[in-house]
Amino acid sequence: MGARRSDGPATRWETEAGSEAYAERFARLAAAGEDLDGEARFVDALVPRGATVLDAGCGIGRTTAALTRRGHHVVGVDRDRALVDVAVSTHPEARYAVHDLLTLTPAALAAAGHPAAYDVVVLAGNVLVFVAPGTERDVLARMRDLLVPGGRAVAGFATDRDYTVAGLDDDAQAVGLVVEQRFATWHLDPWSDDAGWAVSQVRATWVTTRQLTPSQPWIALRRAAASSGVISTTSRPPPSRGMRNTMPRPSLTTSSGPSPVLGFIAAMVPLP
Repeated sequence: MGARRSDGPATRWETEAGSEAYAERFARLAAAGEDLDGEARFVDALVPRGATVLDAGCGIGRTTAALTRRGHHVVGVDRDRALVDVAVSTHPEARYAVHDLLTLTPAALAAAGHPAAYDVVVLAGNVLVFVAPGTERDVLARMRDLLVPGGRAVAGFATDRDYTVAGLDDDAQAVGLVVEQRFATWHLDPWSDDAGWAVSQVRATWVTTRQLTPSQPWIALRRAAASSGVISTTSRPPPSRGMRNTMPRPSLTTSSGPSPVLGFIAAMVPLP
């Protein structure tokens, strides 16, 4: 079984899987020359060189190391210390931290000397189906809070587990993440409902309070207007570079009629 930690609820990894067998399996695959970089290639295509990437649930560090070799600033995080020890010994060129995803915060990462915000968070290799049952939404919320404005998260898992693609869609929507793309493999095979694997790329629909800076008081104003019901937002497709007019925009109508002045001011300022 996976190494059990005393803090936090037991994960499915700890009750159903085995760290030693997992590490040995991938060591055999690597020795046989198998392609183990599919996840890294996928993520690499999403961002420019030198991006910050969080490998959440990094296991033995194969994706962490592969993205590091591709020139990104990567941190691998896993709750299982035994797996992180293997990662450190096998791929010492990469950076790692032992931490529960449920309690991972920007402050905790910064205190450990790592970036506090990331261009991409990747949850590869069945991470979401191996967290503690019922905590998947909370994990997604934690990952959302670690993204830079406009950042993306990618989750890949088998579709025959207790946690389903429909569950991911519900949880993503609940924490303000929109599914932008979905594939049946890390090699971009088209998605279908009978696929055995799902690779979902999501993006935050709103700038979080953590991401505000003193030069962005208008974002705080707009957030306050939305949270009070003065304005609402409608999710639209993400913009390409330089195309700001397709970002989520506020509506000037509410259930109680035309928006007051606060709504008008907030609605005039687009999200970055």
